[in-house]
Amino acid sequence: MTNNTMLIVDDSKLTRAILSRFIQEHQPSWCILEAEDSGQALEVANGKQIEWITVDYNMPGMNGISLAKLLIKSHPEAKITLLTGSIDSSTYDKAKALKLNVIEKPVTEQKIKALIT
Repeated sequence: MTNNTMLIVDDSKLTRAILSRFIQEHQPSWCILEAEDSGQALEVANGKQIEWITVDYNMPGMNGISLAKLLIKSHPEAKITLLTGSIDSSTYDKAKALKLNVIEKPVTEQKIKALIT
């Protein structure tokens, strides 16, 4: 069993709780870190080895694409997924250019299970 660390970045406390619960049910050995915005995410991620990251697209401050660009620089091996309630083709193209996975909200257990297993 591999020990991984996942960072969940979302301004919705409910979304963070749902994601955390889904992940813990399927990967109980994983360490889950949470952040409610981009500034907190960068602070939490600083100096840590993180293998998995989910970022909400719409958050106060910088959006998920901008945050992902910074996280790619500091955590180039991390698997980053953009979560969004609605995505236009321009945002989708930007996400794919950065090699991000994209999951449309609402987040479901099936979507998360497919991502992490």
